[in-house]
Amino acid sequence: MTEHELLRIIAFLERVRQPFQELVPIAEEDATWNMLLFLIKNHLNGTPVGISTLASVAKVPHATAMRRIHALMERCDIVAKPISETGRRVKLLQARRCWKTSFDTPEKSNPCS
Repeated sequence: MTEHELLRIIAFLERVRQPFQELVPIAEEDATWNMLLFLIKNHLNGTPVGISTLASVAKVPHATAMRRIHALMERCDIVAKPISETGRRVKLLQARRCWKTSFDTPEKSNPCS
């Protein structure tokens, strides 16, 4: 699967999901889904994602989103890469071990890479 094909699938999922949630009142937002989809899309587009940006796309309260982000980081589903010399500013990436596509293969040296 190419990057372009994956981006088209993501766009389709985003278009389908909204009407479904409007039609089915018990359908709840899935913060993890929202965040991981956003990370994948931005990774493919080459756009870095900060922790505050990721929390805002979760569509849950900020504190809840931050807890979810830190839980995903502890499980090594999200990796923080420093973008400043001090390490205070980071960009978030979906862990490479989560990718099962032909254009991005997992690295075996680090369980959180």
